[in-house]
Amino acid sequence: MIRVMLDTDDSAQLTATPIRAAILATYADQVDAGVLADLKRSWPQVVLIDRGMGDPLGRASVIDVEKGARLPGDVPAWISHQRARGIKYLTVYANRSTMPSVDSVMAGHGAGFYRWYATDDGTAHIAGYRPGLTPAAVQIAGADSLGFHADLSLAFEDQWHPAPAAAPPPAAAWVAQAVALAASVQADSHTLAGLLEAHQ
Repeated sequence: MIRVMLDTDDSAQLTATPIRAAILATYADQVDAGVLADLKRSWPQVVLIDRGMGDPLGRASVIDVEKGARLPGDVPAWISHQRARGIKYLTVYANRSTMPSVDSVMAGHGAGFYRWYATDDGTAHIAGYRPGLTPAAVQIAGADSLGFHADLSLAFEDQWHPAPAAAPPPAAAWVAQAVALAASVQADSHTLAGLLEAHQ
C-alpha cells in the first residue's frame, strides 16, 4: 500500500497542527528521548534522518546525502555502523543525480540498502524502478507546493518501515462475556421453571 510521509526540520511545529501522515521523518540531531516519545504518541511512525550533525540516540535509519549534509563516500561506513547497532531499514536519501554515485561506492560492499529519492518536482516514478511499487520512497513535493513547512514523499515498499499491525478488534472479550452471561441466564431460567413446577 502506498503511504504518505512528511519530513520536516521543525517536527514540533508540524506536530502542533492537525496535519498527519502515515510516517513523519525528521532529523536525528534534533531528537532526544523525550522528543522521540512525544512524536511517537502523535504520529503512526517516526523515521530519523542523519544529516551529518549528530545522532544522539543512535537510531537514524536514513543517511541524507546531499549538499550541506553527507557525501556518497560516507555511506559504506555509516551503513556498517548502523547495521552493527541493529538499526533496520537502512536507507540512503539522495536526488536522482547523486544516487548513482552512492550505488557506485556501495557496489563492492555487498550490503543492501533502501533508496529514498528526492525529486520535489512532482515526479513519483524513478527510471529503472517499478512504478507505484519501488523504490522505498520518493519525495515529490516541497513546502512551497504544500503550503506548510514540510516535504511530502510517497513510500512505495511495504517492507520499508512497515506499517504497525492494527490492534485486534476488542469484540472477542465482550462476546465471550456475553455468551457466558447468556448461558448463566439460561441455566437460571431452567432452575426457576423447575421450582415453579414443584410448587403447583
